[in-house]
Amino acid sequence: MLNRLVQGEEDYRDPESGSTRPKQWKWFHYAVAVAVAFVFISLFVLFGVVSNQKSTNNYYSSSTISSSFSSSSTIKGISAGKAVSFNSAGQIQAGAGTSLYMDIANVVADCPSYPSLLAISASNYLLSYANEDTDSSTLQLVQVSSTSTGMAGKIISTLQSKYYIYAMELLPDSDGAFVAICQDTSTNDETAYVVVGRANPSGPTITIYDSSAVLYAQTYSVNPTIVALSSNSFMIGYYNDPAKLFVAYGRIDFTTSTAPKTTLSPAVKFEDDTTYSFYFTLAPLTSTSAMVLMYNNTTPADINGSGELQAALVTVAGGTANDATTATVTVGTFYVLKSSQVSYYMSATALSDSAVVVAYADASQDYAIVCQVIKLLNQTGVAANDQHIVFGATWTVNSGRAATGNLKTGLMDIDVATISTAGEFMVLFSDLSENGAMTAATGQVSASGEISRASPDFLLNQGNSQLASVASWGAVAGGILTPLQSQTAILTFLATTDCSAMATSSFNILERLPGAVGIVSANEVTVHGNVAYSANNLVPGKKYYTTTKGNLVADNNYAGRGAGYCPASAYSSSPSGSGCTGYVYDASTKTMISLDSQVGLAVSTNSLSVTAV
Repeated sequence: MLNRLVQGEEDYRDPESGSTRPKQWKWFHYAVAVAVAFVFISLFVLFGVVSNQKSTNNYYSSSTISSSFSSSSTIKGISAGKAVSFNSAGQIQAGAGTSLYMDIANVVADCPSYPSLLAISASNYLLSYANEDTDSSTLQLVQVSSTSTGMAGKIISTLQSKYYIYAMELLPDSDGAFVAICQDTSTNDETAYVVVGRANPSGPTITIYDSSAVLYAQTYSVNPTIVALSSNSFMIGYYNDPAKLFVAYGRIDFTTSTAPKTTLSPAVKFEDDTTYSFYFTLAPLTSTSAMVLMYNNTTPADINGSGELQAALVTVAGGTANDATTATVTVGTFYVLKSSQVSYYMSATALSDSAVVVAYADASQDYAIVCQVIKLLNQTGVAANDQHIVFGATWTVNSGRAATGNLKTGLMDIDVATISTAGEFMVLFSDLSENGAMTAATGQVSASGEISRASPDFLLNQGNSQLASVASWGAVAGGILTPLQSQTAILTFLATTDCSAMATSSFNILERLPGAVGIVSANEVTVHGNVAYSANNLVPGKKYYTTTKGNLVADNNYAGRGAGYCPASAYSSSPSGSGCTGYVYDASTKTMISLDSQVGLAVSTNSLSVTAV
């Protein structure tokens, strides 16, 4: 044993001094060797990475990041310098963001009121307005097209009608057929008609079938409303003397050899209103149901002529495929939103077969414009008219004073329409805090039922300070309705109440695309970095935004000084006259570009730093 211990100790002797070192020195030598080797290996790997990066510098560097998206052929035809986004197929397309193209068609009206607007197709819109001075109506077919700088429109057909049309609705999948409801205008003659027509862009022609006209009520039938339920059915609501509120169902027989034939079900009274203190509207849900919304300003809780918002389900049963005379209409229980104080006009649009958005002025919020989601629960095993109605999320579009003043003359016009299949809608209203200027804004309802703003307030005209003698009118129609692209037409009028002057009108198109992903350069898209511009006309220090056609527009101020604010001195032709907070206004093309369309910052007269994503 002693010899083995001695031998083991000799393994650790210093060969020169003969001294014995501790056993841990051996491990210290190992650690030093490993550390030195690690340093050399790290340097070798780093050198290899740097060398490899040099070979791919066209795609990744400190100044630019580009991509061909593995489908550069889709970029061909899009000129260099255009901003781009992805379409629904994942391909590159010119343009991005939100743009509103103003006054694209010349609509001339003398003394208009009660406008309606229908999307006959993606490029054809039918408008109507009542002529106050002649108790008649004008209908026009407007065709729109895309240009290199925006949108263009032209009137391709006009029809002067003897009917005083209050509202129109397009019948879906019916080759341009529509149904219109007339307000009674005579103390002697019965003029409260429902009438059927057709718009044919290929003709182009607009036709109203006189033989289809049917009386729905007698004298003093005012403020009617109409919604389409299917390709040949509809529902109407109206006042009838002496001030009772009714709802009825209608069908259209298109199988006749001459002209369509219209029939109505027996009307059902759903409220007495001896003082004309109610206002109501309808929103379609299914082919046999709709939601009626109203308020009553005679209730004790009213505030200056306002009332609580109420909603009920209206269902239809019976009748035949082309005849409504034997159909039965049932109005369910009215549910009341106790916290609301609705005042004057209101409008509603359907988001689905169980949810609607209603827009109204709320007196309890100093006459703010409010949009609210209302849902039908559709409980299993519960009869249709016993289904519970829930008042959901609200969005205060305008925080107050938007709906005060001489509202009874028509200044407080309001319209709301669905503009995409992704829960987006537009509300259009005459803002009395801006001299009655017609104002449009878009919102979006999420899967959880919440509402969020999707655009700024777009001011469409300057209004008129003589509020007691003018009336603002407007109508909205969604043309292209997809999750990633929408096109919405907006019609506005600013008219004198005594018909002493021609009305000021505008026909506008709002187009929405996905957000910008970059700028085209050759067959690549630069998503971050600097892009050279041969035009040499950029303004250093200004942010640049894209239209939905891919054209760049500079902000009105330099970066850091309040993006999107347009002082009157800089943009005297700005629609608002005093500012355009929330969007950039291009006076040369009369285009409003939302600030979410930003693509970059000019760093020189010919170089743009792209920051789209």
